[in-house]
This record gives sequence, structure tokens and C-alpha cells, in this order.
Amino acid sequence: MITIILLLLVLDVALRLLKDYPNLVAEVIENVNENVPGESRKVSVLVALAKLHSSFPSGSGFGGLLQQFIYDNLIVGKEFQNNYGIPESNIAKFVSSGTFGDDRNLHTSSSAKRWSVAGFDIPLEKLLDFEYRLVLFFKSQNIVGTREIYDEKYAHYEVLGILKHFSQNIGKFSYEQLIKASAHEAMLYAAENGIVEFVNAMREANPDLLSVTDNNGRGIFWYAIQNRRLKVFQLIYFLKGLEKEMFRYRTDVLGNNLLHTAALLVSSSNRNGRLSPAMHIQTEIQWFTVY
Repeated sequence: MITIILLLLVLDVALRLLKDYPNLVAEVIENVNENVPGESRKVSVLVALAKLHSSFPSGSGFGGLLQQFIYDNLIVGKEFQNNYGIPESNIAKFVSSGTFGDDRNLHTSSSAKRWSVAGFDIPLEKLLDFEYRLVLFFKSQNIVGTREIYDEKYAHYEVLGILKHFSQNIGKFSYEQLIKASAHEAMLYAAENGIVEFVNAMREANPDLLSVTDNNGRGIFWYAIQNRRLKVFQLIYFLKGLEKEMFRYRTDVLGNNLLHTAALLVSSSNRNGRLSPAMHIQTEIQWFTVY
């Protein structure tokens, strides 16, 4: 049931269901292939989530700097907490994988958190309340498209709330339960789609999930390189010593390691169409530098 709801992008219903029925994380449904009569394939809720690239912060972006600035500074956590009972701090901490962050100059005094502006300390509670009211005004008047931007960021909070529930339960799964829930397959889909929030959350819940491979011996970092998903590939820097070297020099069934994979031409669907040919070549060369 929740798998279908996710595929339909009804995120608010999915999040409320997960709060009431956390065992839905392991749900698996039959997906009938209409092109091949009689053929069906099981689809798990984890795989469904791992395919929702555009629903995550890492899969969205704005063409204009103004819209991106508005997105970065919009406060949706108060409404989100009122509706779902999930503190914004839980979501902010949960997405500390580098997708977005709060660069404000906050510090904690002996009495309360305050904001330091030009040498003046302003109580954080008052400042956030003012900012929240300002956001509501901009949203009500839809100034420079604020309403649509607000709704998109709110939807991101919802999908991250769903992911939070998943990761909390995945950490308790046995190997057999992970297989049944298609957790390995979901990790590869998330890497292919560049959903760094998903990959990082599952890695933190169960570090072994970073080592999953497909039938050809290709794992998370292979998929990240093949599809030029830089943020996912950068998770390799969380690895230490011998473990990191094992990933760097491990080969697939054809004997190709990560460096060989980086040398392959990326498909046109994964290229940045806004880059000139010269810039595209430079970007491709940088993958060898990253590696």
C-alpha cells in the first residue's frame, strides 16, 4: 500500500502511515509487467523511494540565483513540526550529508541560543519568529514565486521524514530482512539516481550497505561514476585506510576498476546540457582528479 502511495508521490499520506505503522518499511508488492504477459516482479518500498530522484533536495535546483537564495533561506520547519510532530532539528541533523546546511552565525550563551549580527546579540527565538512571519507574508503574496518554492521545500522535508523512518528501521534489520526488503537493490538505484541523502542515511544505519554489488560486481561507487553522481562518489572519503583502498582497486567481472569506469563515456542523458564541449571535457577530466 505505502509503495503505491510513494509511487504516486503522495508524500504526506506516506509519512503519516509510517508514523503509525513503522513495519511498512519492509513492504513488498507485486508489480505486473504489462509488456510481458504473466511476468511480474516484486517491488519494495525502499526501491520505490530510491527512484524518486526529483523529490529529494539533491535532485532539484533552480535556474535563477534569486529562487535558489529564497529556497535556501525559507523556513518550513515550524509548519512541518506542527503537522507531523517531527522537530526540524531532527531533519536538519539527518541531512548533514552535504545537501544543504545552515551557515548562520549561531552560538550558545549561558542562557539561550542567540544570533550575532554586527556585534549585537538577538535572541534566536525572536529572530526565527520574525523570519517565519516574513516567510508567511511572502508566501501569501507569492512574491517572486515564493509559494511554489516553499511548497517544494516542504515536500523535501516530507520525503526526508520518510527516509528518516526508513533508516531508523533498516539499522535493526537482519541480513535476511535486508534481502527481502530489496535494500541492496535500493542502494544501487539511489546511487544511479544521485540520491546522496538515501545512500548516506542507509550507510549510517548499516555501514555494510555501502559494499553491495550487482550481478556484475559493480557497487555504489561504480554506479556513481557511471552516472556522474559526484556527491554520491564523495562518500568514499568517509572510508578509512584499507577499506577505502579496497573500493578504489576492486574490479568487476570484466576486470574494470573505478578508474576504468571513469574513463568510459557518460551517456548523453547524464550530461549537463548547459556545458560547452570544452567545459564538458574539462568536467570529465576532473573525474580522474577526484578519483
